[in-house]
Amino acid sequence: PADSAKATKLAIIFKYLWLDAYAEVAGADFVKANAPRSIIAIGSPGINAQGLQTAASAEGGYTVRVYRVNDLDQTILEDQDQLTEYYFHTIHHEFTHILNQKKPYPVAYDQISKADYLGSEWIRKNEIDALRAGFISPYSMENGGEDIAELQSYYITTPQKWEEKLNKAGKAGRTTIENKLEILRSYLKNSWNIDLDQLRDAVLRRTHQVPTLDLNHLN
Repeated sequence: PADSAKATKLAIIFKYLWLDAYAEVAGADFVKANAPRSIIAIGSPGINAQGLQTAASAEGGYTVRVYRVNDLDQTILEDQDQLTEYYFHTIHHEFTHILNQKKPYPVAYDQISKADYLGSEWIRKNEIDALRAGFISPYSMENGGEDIAELQSYYITTPQKWEEKLNKAGKAGRTTIENKLEILRSYLKNSWNIDLDQLRDAVLRRTHQVPTLDLNHLN
């Protein structure tokens, strides 16, 4: 079970870094229409089909399960990178799935790396392998749906590391990732009227402001 005090703190941060960020760029009605109807807090890690820990999962666009809630401590709260790694990269990833389920992304996206998706074999690849093949992370190599969700989440949650990743990707890998990013950018604008870079700026600014939040009272 999740510790209730830690679940409360995390819920306040979720609202601020996730739902309020989308409301800022897409409007409150967008959030009302598309946010999951329940968020289930679980204290321990989740284990996926590959035997790896997972930070969150989404089901049918209505429920998000958040794991490792009991790991939240002051050290993580004060470290933006850890907070993103533990919770927010996955939360934004899962929300991308929800949006894709409601309005599918263009089939052209999957065609870019069609021959390179590996299914469950992605676990045998490291970051450099993935980047040079045109994927932002090894998990992106599972299938097109995971690819676009990873791309969106990494782009908006770790902008300070984005250029570093593209440099590691080399010329061919960078070109592939940037081509995918342009399709993602157009999809969000045309399907949801969301400017990807405005969303990124909102998430980054709010991440820097987390230390100033009152985590005991929901506003």
